[in-house]
Amino acid sequence: MTLTRILPTLRRSIPEPLDASRWPAHTHPTTTDVVIAGVSLARLADWCTTPCVHTDDDAAAIVATVTAVAPHPGGGLDIRLDADIAAVAAETAQARLIGRASPAPLCLAHLGPLLLELPTDLHNGDRVALPAHGRITRSQVDLHRAARSRAQDASAGADAGAPDPSGHCAR
Repeated sequence: MTLTRILPTLRRSIPEPLDASRWPAHTHPTTTDVVIAGVSLARLADWCTTPCVHTDDDAAAIVATVTAVAPHPGGGLDIRLDADIAAVAAETAQARLIGRASPAPLCLAHLGPLLLELPTDLHNGDRVALPAHGRITRSQVDLHRAARSRAQDASAGADAGAPDPSGHCAR
């Protein structure tokens, strides 16, 4: 048990510790972000939109936006993200709220069958970062990739030869 779990208000002044062996190399937390080799995941999400992925040789970090939050009947929260993290080997126990420091206690957030520990004051539009094993691409976690693929296939005649943006930054 860490001090930030015992006294959640401390999260405003000291970062919640993370298990560096679960994240890509050179990862460290701040009070409102996770930084990997000098790259802020909050800024990456601002630039590329979500879901987005930062990958190195052995691990990746996924950033997703919370799209729905409701009380769970058994306690905690039911949430939805704009990413399909069940499709990859995501480390849900390492999930982090990024973009703001929450003084609220942590609770279990139910993402279908997956469980994440996130602050009780989680709301729509919040961003969550979590690590995953292996090399992950954006197209592997993007919930809307199938719809975009169908739209691209339909317009293939007009855009013949255009590169496929899946797995790349949205901008």
